[in-house]
Formats: sequence, structure tokens, C-alpha cells
Amino acid sequence: MLWRINGRMKFNALILALGSALALVSCGDNGASPDKGEKSGGDGKPAKAEALFNGKDLTGWKGNAANWKVENGTIVGTTTDEAPLPYNQFLIYEGDPVEDFILTADLKLTSDGNNSGIQYRASVRPDLGENVVSGYQCDMHPAIWANGMLYDEKGRGIICKRGQKVVVTEEGKAKVVGSLGEDPEFNTGEWSTYKITARGNHITHEVNGCLLYTSPSPRDRG
Repeated sequence: MLWRINGRMKFNALILALGSALALVSCGDNGASPDKGEKSGGDGKPAKAEALFNGKDLTGWKGNAANWKVENGTIVGTTTDEAPLPYNQFLIYEGDPVEDFILTADLKLTSDGNNSGIQYRASVRPDLGENVVSGYQCDMHPAIWANGMLYDEKGRGIICKRGQKVVVTEEGKAKVVGSLGEDPEFNTGEWSTYKITARGNHITHEVNGCLLYTSPSPRDRG
């Protein structure tokens, strides 16, 4: 299983900021529901959070140096009208792969109308271009219905919009089985904490503690 965090920049003049609170918890209780034993590993001991960003530089990360830098303890990704990206590119974390995990990251966009996201359980795709990945993505999007949704990059596209509870069939189709609502609205221009929990085939996305998406999916982890 591979997972990545991205700076998906489809538009010009986008600035994505990732705060220093970027942490991963590896979970040992495979297949458990996201709200059960969240703070414990498989041996019953408290799970330890691993900081993925050292707050100083991009050691352990791979991306285009023209688009990614560290300013005041924050990872900043930018594009400009003069040098737009030819396709979606990503800042890739090169640490050890994990299986079940909880990822939290503080994020904000400083340009209106743009979007970004966090890739996980993904694969690096050099056959498609530099710093390209395919896999699941938690979207960071100014549109209410899209913020926190599940998107399959280089795959099925939108699997589930915000506020939907779905079951993904063996054929890969999403079946809506419930609603989580679309309240409250989040301003992507302000700092928000995004949280992804992946245990076995059960995935949830949260923003500022609000559950935005949940789905058990039969897709292979890696």
C-alpha cells in the first residue's frame, strides 16, 4: 500500500499551505470501525503519532522545487499564470508505506476558486509524467458538495460527494445508503484540520471534527 499527499493544482495562481500539524498514526487493529480503538494499536497500547513534516525543510518529500517550498514552518505549494502546470502534479511523501492509518493535516488555500487534496493508498505513476500518482484522494474544494469528497485520481473520478454514506460494490460502483448532511460550510481560505481514517476497507474523511464521508470499499489496499 502506498499513500501520498498532493498539491493538485488544476488552475493558475494557486497557493496551497500545509501547516506543521501533519501527523500519521498507524493502526494495528485491521478491519475495526473508525470510532473503535482509534487511539490504540493492535496490541492494545496507545498508538504513536508520527510527524511527517519536520517544520524546517522538505526532507523526506519529493516534488518540483519550482512549486514547493517551506516558509515559516509551513509547506507552501504555488503555481502562476506564467508557469502553469501541464497536468496534476503532487508533493510525495517518501517514508515507509503503511496499511491502516489515521492522517491529520492542517490546510488552507489562499486563492479563491481553486482546489487541492490529499492522496492516499496511491501509486506513483512515472509512466504518466513527473510527480504523478493515482489513487484515492480527499478533496480540498471551495464547493460545499466537493469539500472532503472521495475522488479516484487517474481512475473512476468522483466516487462519493460530501455528505454521502456509500457502499462500493465489487464492480467498483458507489451505492448511496445514507446521508451525513452538508452542514457546516467550511472556508477553504482559512486553516482547517483534515482527517482521514483508513482501517481495512472502511474509510472516513473529516474536516474540523465533522464527518463528511464514510464508505466501506472492497478495493485492494495497495
